[in-house]
Amino acid sequence: MKKSFIYSATLALLLAGSSAFAQSGRNHTASVNQAGISNDASVTQQRGRSNEAFVTQVGIDNGATVTQTRGRNNGAYVEQSGAEHGATVTQTRGRRNDAVVDQRGYSNDATIDQTGGRRNTADILQSDEHNTATISQERGRDNEAYIRQYGGEMNTAEIVQVGGRDNYANADQDGDLNQAYMAQTGGYNNKAWVEQDGYLNIAVTSQSGGDENIIDVDQDGSNAAMAVQSGSRNEAIIDQYGMNGAAVVQMGEDNLADVYQDGVMNMAVVAQVGTGNEAYVSQEDYLNTAVVQQIGEGNEAYVTQEGTLNTAAVVQSGYENMADVHQWGERGTAAVFQAGWDNRATIMQGGVNNTAIATQVGMSNVATINQ
Repeated sequence: MKKSFIYSATLALLLAGSSAFAQSGRNHTASVNQAGISNDASVTQQRGRSNEAFVTQVGIDNGATVTQTRGRNNGAYVEQSGAEHGATVTQTRGRRNDAVVDQRGYSNDATIDQTGGRRNTADILQSDEHNTATISQERGRDNEAYIRQYGGEMNTAEIVQVGGRDNYANADQDGDLNQAYMAQTGGYNNKAWVEQDGYLNIAVTSQSGGDENIIDVDQDGSNAAMAVQSGSRNEAIIDQYGMNGAAVVQMGEDNLADVYQDGVMNMAVVAQVGTGNEAYVSQEDYLNTAVVQQIGEGNEAYVTQEGTLNTAAVVQSGYENMADVHQWGERGTAAVFQAGWDNRATIMQGGVNNTAIATQVGMSNVATINQ
């Protein structure tokens, strides 16, 4: 006989209090509402299907813990507003589980851990200052993770997805001193992009052991970005505005790296090992440095720097390589090394104290230097 149980509890606490639920079975609903200071809420649901846990906390220094194990089509939803809140959602050995943590206030902390599941979704929303968000998904398939942090300063976001397929990770931060760490390993058709607006943002993403991976990083401020991909048909695009540093490493085939930087003291490093790699680097204004190294076949590299004290180096080994370096300013230095088959090199520099070196070893090579 199919049984349906509905448990609901509503707690309005002005000072300190705690609430705990333990449920096992199917079609359970646990609802906890707390208001005040130093409240704790704990919901545990085991061996169930279509179970839901709702935790709402308003106040200061409140904590919420939701644990769902061996379930299917379960949902965990935590909403906290105020200051110094902590939320932890753990979903293990489940399928089609959803976890959402929404924190509005000051100095909040959120953690979502999904292990051993399939087609799970994790979402964390945070606003204001000193927030920290962590999402971990392991041994899953078709997993998705979202982190949003808006306003304030010193925000930190971390997303880890291991052993999955068709994984997607998204971190969006708006504020000061934000950091985002994203890693996806052992998957297929993974996607990750990080968007940061503000001051002194850092984004590090890594995708390993998968095919058709895409990394897109957009930063506005004093940003630093690094993207590492290992696999096939990978694509990494990094856009940075002002005092930026970027590094892209791609190993595999059919890789594409596009780095655009606009500001002061920009630096870009692109290394691609494989087949059919392309690299485009464009840097404008002051103290730019670009290094591109491609080893394989069918590689193309374009470096364009406009400003002062630019330095560009392109190293390509293989065949059907093509390098184009454009520096317009003063004290620029460009070097192109190509070894292989049917290579072409073009260097144009305009300004004062320019130095150009082009070395090509192979067949049907063409080099043009205009200073």
